[in-house]
Amino acid sequence: EYNLYPIPYVRSLIFFDHPIFVYRIGVEGQSININSVIKNRKMLFKIVKNLCIFYEEKCRYNISGPKNKYIINAICEVAANAYAVYLKMPYGKKAKEMIPKFDKKLMQWSPKVYAAIDSKAIHLLRKDSFIIYTLAYFLFKLKRWKRGF
Repeated sequence: EYNLYPIPYVRSLIFFDHPIFVYRIGVEGQSININSVIKNRKMLFKIVKNLCIFYEEKCRYNISGPKNKYIINAICEVAANAYAVYLKMPYGKKAKEMIPKFDKKLMQWSPKVYAAIDSKAIHLLRKDSFIIYTLAYFLFKLKRWKRGF
């Protein structure tokens, strides 16, 4: 979240081919551990909301070109992760009801971010008004099972 806030004021940017910092994934209790992510999902949704508000208030009409594209793509990635949390939650009515609520909120926070999400899975869920949630949930689980997770 905080790495995007200074982007409107940046004059030059360098991308390195090699990582400067390597985050150790898979350690129990880590903030990116799936159980931790599910437990703290409200924090993730607050981050998405904050980023959308930041985009709408500071970026949408004030910056253009590569900076705008970089910011919108980064926000879309965070938002896509929020959708994925629902598919990672235990199957049930609660998760099934939360996905369309989050989708509606995202549209309210930033129609531009909402429209820019480039995920076939999310577009498919939206197209069927989230009716295919059950199928999407089990396909997601099957995909993870095949990868050994």
